[in-house]
Amino acid sequence: MAIYVHQSGRNRMLTQRIAKFFLFQDYDDLQARLPALLEPARNEFERNLQELTLVGQAHPELTAQAKVIATQWQKFLSSLNPGLLQGGPAKHARKVQFESEKMLRCVETMVNLFERLTGKPQDDTPPASD
Repeated sequence: MAIYVHQSGRNRMLTQRIAKFFLFQDYDDLQARLPALLEPARNEFERNLQELTLVGQAHPELTAQAKVIATQWQKFLSSLNPGLLQGGPAKHARKVQFESEKMLRCVETMVNLFERLTGKPQDDTPPASD
């Protein structure tokens, strides 16, 4: 199960990487490379989510969280759509940031669920007193 903690944590990082790519897409040195950077991150996230969903089938809370993540993933990807630029770049960036934060919370919950299954203490565990 520890590998799935890592894999779900990697998805957490990938969502933030994708949001960062969006926010910095207007930088000249990134524009030409953006498709080559963005597509592999999206594909890896989706492969990881498929595997985590399969592994989690034995645990109802993981199954439920995988569904939440899949739904939020679609909302997050939709927020990246250039067609949303109608409200201006600042409004579009806020939308992406909002959906990115929701995505981060969803994936963080899955990380915590896998940590619990491995018996690893979660980050919010108070330190042992001396």
